[in-house]
Amino acid sequence: MADEWTNLETEFAPTRPSSRKLWGGAAVLAVLVVGSLALFWLDPFGWHIVERLTGRYDAAIQAIPADSPAYVGVNLLEVNRERLAALQKAFARAAPELDEEAARANLDEMLMAELGLSLEEDVLSWIGQYAGFGLISVDTDADSAAAAAQWIVSVESRNREAGDAFLQKLAAGWADNSGETAVAQTYHDIAIVQFDTLAFGRSDDLVLIGSSLTAVQQAIDAQGGESLADSALYTDAIAELPSDRLFTFFMDNAQVNQIVIDLFGEVFSGLAALSESPESVEPDLTELSQTYVRSTAVSISLVDEGAQIDSVTLLDPEKMTELERSLLTIARVEGDTAVLFPQDTLLYATGGNAASFWDAYRQTVINRSSQEDFEESMRLFAQEFGFNPETDFFPLLDGGLALGVLPGQDAALANLSGVAAVGVSDEAKMGDALTAINAEIGDPQTGMGVIAPLEADGLTLFELDSILLPDIKPVYGVGSGYLLLGTDAAAVQSLPLGTGASLADNGRFQQAWQSFPADLTPILFADVTGLLDWVEREMGADAPDVREGTAVLRPITAFAAAIKTSEETAVQRFIIFIDTGGE
Repeated sequence: MADEWTNLETEFAPTRPSSRKLWGGAAVLAVLVVGSLALFWLDPFGWHIVERLTGRYDAAIQAIPADSPAYVGVNLLEVNRERLAALQKAFARAAPELDEEAARANLDEMLMAELGLSLEEDVLSWIGQYAGFGLISVDTDADSAAAAAQWIVSVESRNREAGDAFLQKLAAGWADNSGETAVAQTYHDIAIVQFDTLAFGRSDDLVLIGSSLTAVQQAIDAQGGESLADSALYTDAIAELPSDRLFTFFMDNAQVNQIVIDLFGEVFSGLAALSESPESVEPDLTELSQTYVRSTAVSISLVDEGAQIDSVTLLDPEKMTELERSLLTIARVEGDTAVLFPQDTLLYATGGNAASFWDAYRQTVINRSSQEDFEESMRLFAQEFGFNPETDFFPLLDGGLALGVLPGQDAALANLSGVAAVGVSDEAKMGDALTAINAEIGDPQTGMGVIAPLEADGLTLFELDSILLPDIKPVYGVGSGYLLLGTDAAAVQSLPLGTGASLADNGRFQQAWQSFPADLTPILFADVTGLLDWVEREMGADAPDVREGTAVLRPITAFAAAIKTSEETAVQRFIIFIDTGGE
């Protein structure tokens, strides 16, 4: 009987794990999950995995001093080889020198000839994800800008030994090429090779190449202390840029503006000294420097449509004038003005209402004089021209703004026509203002020309024939809710004005407008294919130079831009649409 129970454990073994084993396995899994999360988020080893994947970390910028006025960085992880190859092939069909293999061979040949370096063996063998160039300072008192500029190149290394080997070869190649003698230096236990015009070394995982020993030392200090990555001017700006950007450009506008003023102020002063009217030659560069712009960040990304450029501008509203603030309203587009223009429109731009610009202008004038002076000037204008711009004209321009460039028939304008449209709230009142303007312009004694009414469905149009404009006869008028101004009658009379096929039905336009996210407002479209066709028609497609030039650009089909603004930030996106032929 005992033998019958000898195999009880085997025969009656549980078909599923015990609860203790289940809980034990779950505990191990939980530890692994929590440990992985801690590894990613707490980053005890400084790998910055999450930030790398989201584009919020740049290893190269860690060695750029915090007060650097400008920086350019590249994220090599975002080099989509297939997409880049497709773009290169699209352009290389017309320009073989743009072929990837040819370009790479030319670069390799140049490096070997100048420095004895192989691109494949000596450079690509160690380069990591990030590389960057930082402008540290410019000494405007030096004899030349080239000698005065202090800069640093910071490149992440994924292979320290290969990076060191590269620097050794660079030292030998630079010595042979420049004739300068290398001097060995040490800074914080980091070996640096110093020449008269160059210095370099490796600090942890960063290969540093600078304009001088001081530049490299500043980069090492930044890596161990505060860098540009800790600057709010930088971090606040790039926060609005896409995470999958390939290139990043940053500029501290206050510093760059001051550099420009220091560099070119004396040039204008010298020209002014030779001029009979110095005030016309020597502008106040401080006023031209846009001091209300704090910093600017720009990125380039490769996208399905082609290439995308994003720009972020940080603003200081306290330093902006009313007129400058009004420019931000350009993003507040009202109405679908694309339906006003024909399908073959070459260039189209739209924006906010013009009344805000007048409000800003009025406030600017009042600030410089007084409310009473402004009102008096408006009264005198009304007395002279028969209407008051403050009450009878500009406040009526409260609709959408739009500008279109169309294929035309006028050789004087290179067979192009231009039409501007501004939405108006009261057509009758605007018509009265135009009548007053016509009377003044057409006055036989003091006027500028002859005003002739034109026939057009639903529009009240006038054509101006003036000796001041001998080559064109501009047309203006009102109708369909808009004030219209065109370079010629045919252009204005051909507008669909929302009643027929329009630019809104153009396939390239639709693709462009639909490529922007909902929080960005499209404001600009260029039909590049149509523009290239126009160039060939006007300049002669049979001319070899014209044909070669347009062929190189043919892969680009369109260009579009969108914007969003707030009191402290302006964000722009530009998309270049490139046809890769399905590759």
